[in-house]
Amino acid sequence: MTASDLHWEYLRVRRLGGLLAQVNRSVNKRLLLACLTALLIMGLPRVSCAEKRAFAVGTDHYRALNPLRTAIADATAISAVLNDLGFRVELLKDPDRAEFDRSWSAFLSTLQPGDIAAFYFAGHGLQVDGANYLLPKDTPGLDAGDTAILENALNFHEVMEQLEARRLATTLYILDACRDNPFEPDGAKRAKSTLGLTKGLAPIESVYGAFVMYSAGPDEEATDALDEKDANSVYVRRLLPLLKTANLSLVDIAKRVQVQVEEDARTIAARQRPAYFDGIVGQYYLGELAGRTLGPADRIPGDNVVRVGAFATWDSNCKSRPAPRISVTSQPRYGKIITRFETFVVGGLHFGNPCEKTTQRGVGVYYVIDDANAESTAVDKVQFAVKHWSVAPPTTVNESFEIDLATRYGRRTTKQ
Repeated sequence: MTASDLHWEYLRVRRLGGLLAQVNRSVNKRLLLACLTALLIMGLPRVSCAEKRAFAVGTDHYRALNPLRTAIADATAISAVLNDLGFRVELLKDPDRAEFDRSWSAFLSTLQPGDIAAFYFAGHGLQVDGANYLLPKDTPGLDAGDTAILENALNFHEVMEQLEARRLATTLYILDACRDNPFEPDGAKRAKSTLGLTKGLAPIESVYGAFVMYSAGPDEEATDALDEKDANSVYVRRLLPLLKTANLSLVDIAKRVQVQVEEDARTIAARQRPAYFDGIVGQYYLGELAGRTLGPADRIPGDNVVRVGAFATWDSNCKSRPAPRISVTSQPRYGKIITRFETFVVGGLHFGNPCEKTTQRGVGVYYVIDDANAESTAVDKVQFAVKHWSVAPPTTVNESFEIDLATRYGRRTTKQ
């Protein structure tokens, strides 16, 4: 509805209010006000500035790697469902890195704070040192060397960081990758490379406002199809009807597809248990995703939320580098850990760089207390491995914290 339409709708309701007053001047003013308010609510549609946008990629035909059979069909099917759910979808088929970068940059430029975004990838993927990489069509083979392969790959951590920097209300990520090892052992070539030696994708920590779904569990390979006649992968074949089902939250969808795919995999003596990582506080439904938009310096609100700390990586000139990766090495007992890409002012020295009081882009870490433990007075302990992977050499710092549930306060206890 345009601004002109809203203006005329307002005049229509105003005239109707005048007619009501003329018909019965004795109507109680409060009752009349209530009637007019109801008419306005019924007569005018809700105006929302939030947009739903999706970016889907499917790659079957690799130049130097094993081909896949259903990735493009899967991306096409997922795109159709997201479109039916109100998303404006950008679909890429067999993109090389340059094509991906152009389309991705254009997609990012369309996003506004408060928007809802979905990212789907079907194709080859791998993990290296706990980082997940998605492989475009022109990924080179082992002959090119590990460095060339990873420089051409899509770093999923950076994809997430770029999306979260747009201050979106909610983001949904679906990674349908790692259907086989794209770098098969090959004698002398394999002796010079470690790529592909670890199966599947690496687990990640939950990011606030983001819901991440894997087609398999961490360190597992996904089954491409049970039968050659199947048009879609095992995961997508089970996921599609669930996405279309009304009244299922994201957690409901993730758990049901987990059970169904695991049962399918057993029929061919395989193991595949799709993982999910929930950074959304509360239950959310794909048809009506929403959330509170936070600025880069805002903290996650909530009585049950404790800010643990913030971590960043910078160069010798105190310029921000890509955010470090956080891994929880000792899980909390009374809640869960959620991370968030954000901007903050540094309050100390790290790695000898005198960057105190500089503004850095990094990762905030929050402890979200479970509802069942909201009144607890216990003290919990958590440990993180903070990997500053964008420095040379990559450096991992182990951090330990205590969380006092009674006072909602977290403090660092050790750092190594």
